[in-house]
This record gives sequence, C-alpha cells and structure tokens, in this order.
Amino acid sequence: MKRKIDRSRLLAVGAATLIVAGGGVAYWLLSRGSEVETQAGAKIVPEDAVMTLSVSTNARQWQQLRQYGTPESRQLLGDRLEELSQILSDAGYDYQKDIRPWIADEATIAFLPFPEAKPDDPPLEPGQPQPVVLVLPVANRNAARKLWEREKSADSQAWKERKYKGVTVRERQKDGATYAVLSIGKAIVVTNSSEAAERVIEADRGGDAIASTPGYTDAWESLAPSREFARAYFNIPTAMRVISENSDRPIDPEVLKKVEYQGIATAVSLESSGILFQNISWLKPKSDRVFLLENNATTMPSRLPGNTVAMVSGYNLEQLWQDYLGGAQSNSLSPIDPDWLRRSLSTTVNLDLEKDLLPWMNREFSLAIVQADKDAAKNFPGGIVLMVEAGDRAQANAVLTKLDTAVKDKYRFQIEETKIKDREILKWKSPIPGLEIDRGWLNDNVAFFSVGAPISDTFVPKPSDPLGNTRLFKDAVPLGLQPNNGHFLLDLDRTLNAENFSLLQLPPNQKAFVGAIQSIGVTGAIQDDRSSRYDIFVRLKKVEN
Repeated sequence: MKRKIDRSRLLAVGAATLIVAGGGVAYWLLSRGSEVETQAGAKIVPEDAVMTLSVSTNARQWQQLRQYGTPESRQLLGDRLEELSQILSDAGYDYQKDIRPWIADEATIAFLPFPEAKPDDPPLEPGQPQPVVLVLPVANRNAARKLWEREKSADSQAWKERKYKGVTVRERQKDGATYAVLSIGKAIVVTNSSEAAERVIEADRGGDAIASTPGYTDAWESLAPSREFARAYFNIPTAMRVISENSDRPIDPEVLKKVEYQGIATAVSLESSGILFQNISWLKPKSDRVFLLENNATTMPSRLPGNTVAMVSGYNLEQLWQDYLGGAQSNSLSPIDPDWLRRSLSTTVNLDLEKDLLPWMNREFSLAIVQADKDAAKNFPGGIVLMVEAGDRAQANAVLTKLDTAVKDKYRFQIEETKIKDREILKWKSPIPGLEIDRGWLNDNVAFFSVGAPISDTFVPKPSDPLGNTRLFKDAVPLGLQPNNGHFLLDLDRTLNAENFSLLQLPPNQKAFVGAIQSIGVTGAIQDDRSSRYDIFVRLKKVEN
C-alpha cells in the first residue's frame, strides 16, 4: 500500500505542531524544572528519520537572510512566512510576543517516515499529516510560564497523561489531530503523532537515534562549521524508500536494500554575498564500494575562456561512468538510462562508449557553455565545448578519426583542416546555417570538441582571459577544498536571467526565486575512501535600500 506524502504541507505541519502544543511544552518544562539541551535532537530522533533540520532562532541571522534577493523573491518569501504567521494567528499566538521570548538558540524539526505498510494494512486517511518531531530548547522558563498560564485559562481542553516505557506522555486532541508532549533527558519533544512520541522514547531507550547512525558523528566533526545558520541531515536509504513509495516508477525493494550511501550532512552558513552549503556524504559501513582518492582536477578553469557562463569539471570520466552505473542500477529514477546512451552512440556514430571512448578519458575533463561575441552570435548565443585530457593520445586519435569518418559517410558532413593561431583543427561543415563544429588538440594531450556558435578561437591554444582568473569564478566558486576533484559553475545573470541566452523557461514563481540568484558555484573533493565533500555557494542579489 503506497503512502503518499504531501510535501507542501511538511513545514506548515511542523509549525502547527509547535504552536498548538506550545503551552504544554512550557508547562511540562516548568513542572520538571530541568534545563533543556540545545543540541539534543540527534540523541532522540529515531534513526530512520527521513531528514532533520536544525535552524537558528537568532533574529539577526533571519534579518540577514531577508537582505538577499529581489523585490519579487522577497515578496514570495514574505508570502510564505505570512502563511506560517497566519497559522500562529489562527491559534491565538504571535511569534514575537509568545514564542521568541522563551525559545533558545536553535530548534530541530525531524520528518519521520510512515511505518512500512503491510499488505493487509488499511490505507491512510486522506490528508493525514507526515509524522513530525520537534525538539525545542527553552531558554527562559519565566516567559514560557506566562504563555502556559494564558493557555491554561483560555483553553478548557484537557491534557491527558499516559506512560510509555516509564516516560510520561501528555496528549490532547485538537481539530481531529493528536498532539503529544514529553520530556526526554533535558529535551522537550513535541510531535503530531502518538506513535512518533513512542518512537522517540524507543530511540532514546534503545540507542537507535540518528546520533548512532554509522558515520554521523564523524561527518559533523569533519564539517565543523564556524557560523552556521542551519544544519540538515538526509537519511539516504529511508529517503529513497519514501521517494519510491511516492513515485510512478517505484524501486524494487531488493534494489533498495543495495543502496550504498548512508547519509548527507549539510551545514548552512550566511555569508556577506550569499549562502554557503558545506556537505559531506558517506557510505554504509557494509558497502563494498571504495572511493578513489583522485583529487587531481587543477587545470580546466585556466583552459576555459572568461566568457564561460556554465561549466562542470572533474577527473576521470571512466571512473565517473562506473560510479553512475552503480547508482543507476539501484535507482530507476536516474535521469539517463545507461543502455539508451550506449545504443545511441552505437547507432549514430558506430562507437562503443566503454571500449572506444572511456578508456582514454581517464584524466581531467570539462564540459562548458561559452557565450559568443555579439558578431559571432547570429544564429546561436553560444557554444558547448568538451575538453578531455587523454591518458593515451594514440588511442584517442584512432577513435576520433573513426568518428570523423562516420559523420562524413553517414551524415554527409564535410571535414576541413584549418588553423587557429598555430594549432591545426578540423571543422565539420554542417548544412545548418551558423552551426560550427570543431575538434582538435589544445596541447599534446588535451582534446576538445565544440559545437554551436564559433567559440574555438576564444580558447585555442589558450584563452587570453582564463575563467579561473575572472571575478565571476573567484566570487562564485568556493575554493576552500584543496586539493579537489572538480568544480561546477552557473552564471544565472547571463543564462536563466538573460533574455538573449535563456536556457530554460520557468514558471513565474520559480523565475522570481531564480531571479534572485547571481551564480551558483560548487567544489567537490574525495575526503577519504568512504566519504566525499562538496561545498556549494549560492551568490545572491542584495536588496537595494
């Protein structure tokens, strides 16, 4: 039985849980008289949580967040926050007056999966909310007491107490939902599900909380963010199961058991010009997979021209393909079908991906979109260029010559030799007006292939203004991971946000949010044979006063 999740309700449900049970939290804290641990969520949230999110309650950080964006994106963000504020108002609360005075420096919300449905289980009732657990630190007991006293006098609905494994759980019904409050150690827990409350107690008693997940503690010690605004943890095996249950193409249960990744930990920091996401992913302890320590991607930003608007670089396409195959076999939701790609290359140009191409593509590579000069952009605003450092030039030349023959004989392209500066290149003459297809060598071992507008003269034999030296690259791409395994860069100001170079048409709401982003930069690195790091920086526009 599939148990569909309405993801749009997750945040609202979490907020409602906090609000409705707020008075009970205050009362329970005061009656216990204990301090509240501010980072206790990892010790009591069940290990199979889909994700957890700990967010700062610091007003200055939220004010900084509101400084980012455009008037349109700020309006959309304001509308979303207003929706949550309305939930508070409907419940008779005001965050600034009723909640902020007593909450500590962060709050943790965890989304739990529905229990795995058995064949004879009844279907979930329509609109049944996702199980949500809130771990709330209380910094000011006196302020919380005032809220509880007001709640107690204004609301005649009684809280009922029950015991579960020696822990007192206080529950009440409101609008057809059950809300529970309990105290675990020094933490106050609020949830919208009696079953979730019991699972929290079991996690605390049995030690199967997310803190006991293999690799979890090591991941956070490795990240060690200095000024975090939020922390997130994604449980990959559970998330894959939930995605499968809500997909029209569910993943075979046996395949789900073979998922090799354990989790992703993300630290979110607010920087002066945008938001930094520091991430680490790691493998299950019983996974046979081992990462190759190949942090050797160093030269591609210096080979690409400064008018590059999007790029991805890395090391060892052959290994990357093998890694993708392993993931695609266990995930029917993978974007590219490996068999389709193999067949396409075989039927169109008579090349075998794994025998002809990948064996010599075992060093650095990059794929980029380069904006063309105005005079050259008559039919295409830019071109795409693939650069590959060949491990075996002789093998690469043999395959590329075979490719020349295929397009000449099968598609009637004319192949002409020409020169750019002192480099000999081949031009494939196409019947499509304005379409330029070039291939050649930048030096003894770096091959290139470009298609679209005429852009080859901007990087052959080397660019006069390399991408790596530009302000765009230095401002957008986080460079703290050294050595690294490659970069990703997307200049949204010149792509999605540009009228003459729009790569994708977006709905108005999405376009408003995207319009607030100047660029996205990523740097990846293999940390060790079991984990990998990738830092993402989203550079945002600032509100003009």
